[in-house]
Amino acid sequence: MKDNVPCSVALLVLAAVGAAAPALKEADGEQVKGTWVVVVSEKGGEKQKGQVGERAVIDGDHITLHWGEKRAHMRYRLDPGKRPKRIDLENEQRETAPGIYELDGDTLRICHPKGGAVRSDKFESRKDSPNYYLLILRRAK
Repeated sequence: MKDNVPCSVALLVLAAVGAAAPALKEADGEQVKGTWVVVVSEKGGEKQKGQVGERAVIDGDHITLHWGEKRAHMRYRLDPGKRPKRIDLENEQRETAPGIYELDGDTLRICHPKGGAVRSDKFESRKDSPNYYLLILRRAK
């Protein structure tokens, strides 16, 4: 029985480490949920002033963007284990835009391409670049 104690402890440690990995991935998923306000919206390097002040609601695996009377619904999937952290956005036509995100307290930045499968690599918006759309959101108070 005495010889099994180190094995039992090792198994408990491995189980705890294995359980921590999904918890880390779920942490950002829980923290991004809620209502956000658009503070910066850029498309192809141009500011989209009409979208500033609008809302984004993140719940479950969905994001709803409120553009005045219009609504844009999409599904999202986070991968915080990559650097930069990754987000895949799927629109209502089931087209996927691979992007990146950064969550820093009450600020959420998302950058993704205009169509295609090239993932953004920087948080900036430029014409003819994978870094086409940039959204900076602040948590609504």
